[in-house]
Amino acid sequence: MFKKCEWCEKEYEYKSSKSKYCSNSCKLKASRMRNRDVSKLKFDFYKIQDIKKKELNYTQRQCILGGLIGDGSINRNSNYLITHCEKQLPYLEYKITLMGELFQRKPKKYKNKTGFQYCIGTIKHPTFEELRKIVYPNDKIKIGDWINEIDELGLAIWYLDDGTYNKKHGGQCSLSTDAYSLEENETIRDFIENKFNIKASTTKYYDKRYDKTRYRTLFSRVEGKKLRDIVSKYTPECLKYKIK
Repeated sequence: MFKKCEWCEKEYEYKSSKSKYCSNSCKLKASRMRNRDVSKLKFDFYKIQDIKKKELNYTQRQCILGGLIGDGSINRNSNYLITHCEKQLPYLEYKITLMGELFQRKPKKYKNKTGFQYCIGTIKHPTFEELRKIVYPNDKIKIGDWINEIDELGLAIWYLDDGTYNKKHGGQCSLSTDAYSLEENETIRDFIENKFNIKASTTKYYDKRYDKTRYRTLFSRVEGKKLRDIVSKYTPECLKYKIK
């Protein structure tokens, strides 16, 4: 015997006449809507399913790729996450605008040792699952060939996340690539030069806090100007201090 699921409205074969849902998943979704607007929640559910079927557009993909080296990450549940401090909330809102429908909730505010933070996650998407396998081969980010897809917008997001403009040193710029090995830093350096014709240098320094040698990507005054010229096309007003 068959009946229609009261949540997803698909027909299913039932064993008990008291059965209302085709699966435990539909039963759980239905239970979450109690005392709330049923029609709106069901619309949101189907809307998310439609979004999952779409390919990411250029802007969304570049924001994600650039952010993965910066302040973004993909968790094990295939959600893309972004976290920024309270001061950078306008920048977070700018990213949300660029990525559009991938975000279906508002940022959550919480407090840690450094102050208030805002975190937001996208819906689950097949692209994030694919990217996680490539970017996190051993549950840790690994710089590889995937960065070759990064274009101007992705580079801008990367710099706005982790870049520094040092006026005191004649306009030099840097990218905080401290978390990556020497080999990965060299891959980053070569990629930026080959893709954007911007020369960079990999510098070494000693991190006393963690008793570890780290590396950073630096740009001279002339090369830094080239970098900032690209980034300026995509820089919101709240982060203008990073380019001038």
